[in-house]
Amino acid sequence: MDCGIHASEWIAPAFSQWFVKEILQTYKTDMQINQLLQNLDFYVTPVLNIDGYVYSWLNKSLQTRLWRKSRSPPPEGCSCYGVDLNRNFNVNWGMIGVSFDCCHDNYCGTGAVSQMESQAVTEFVGSRNR
Repeated sequence: MDCGIHASEWIAPAFSQWFVKEILQTYKTDMQINQLLQNLDFYVTPVLNIDGYVYSWLNKSLQTRLWRKSRSPPPEGCSCYGVDLNRNFNVNWGMIGVSFDCCHDNYCGTGAVSQMESQAVTEFVGSRNR
């Protein structure tokens, strides 16, 4: 479960913390939860886009409160920070609901998995047993 991929979606990190708390508090007494834990591996990332998340909390303007991208430095020839990490993964990269304009909120980056956050998730998921 990855949460906080868009900086301004504050409820997702809170939900992930609640989810982990519920699992830890109920797995001994709730047989359905116990079965899930016996048969599945759960990986929880409470905040994938930590720099964007912090930026959306610390800056008080509406523009920064609604910030969704990461805070990665702009590519050469652009003055706008960040990439929409949800649109930076390999699957259908650059195809649906994206922009190649680095100043747009749905900017997908210079290439698939070009951001350290999407690289880390891709490497982690790829390293798990199938």
